Amino acid sequence: MYLAGKAYKEIYSSSVSVQTGMRGMAARNELRFRRQTRAAILIQSHCRKFLARPEYMKMKKAAFTTQCAWRGRVASKELRTLKMAARETGALQAAKNKLEKQVEELTWRLQLEKRMRVVL
Repeated sequence: MYLAGKAYKEIYSSSVSVQTGMRGMAARNELRFRRQTRAAILIQSHCRKFLARPEYMKMKKAAFTTQCAWRGRVASKELRTLKMAARETGALQAAKNKLEKQVEELTWRLQLEKRMRVVL
């Protein structure tokens, strides 16, 4: 009986040791697999980024070009309206100057007539 118990304990401890080793090996394999998977994902994402970058830069350049053209068009329209307003302002300024000269001339004539009346 003692020998049977001793043999049982020896087999039991051997099986526990084997199970522990197998579990450790399985955990190391799982860890290695996870690391490899993470590395593969990282490599794939960098590859996708490398392949997608030229298309992204092309789209970005096209967007900048479109925005620049649109802003130029808007600025051109605004400049046109400002020039028209300046022309109108110039015309109004010329008309104002002409009227001021007429008023000045009429005032001068009126003073001249007043002096002539006083003299007579």
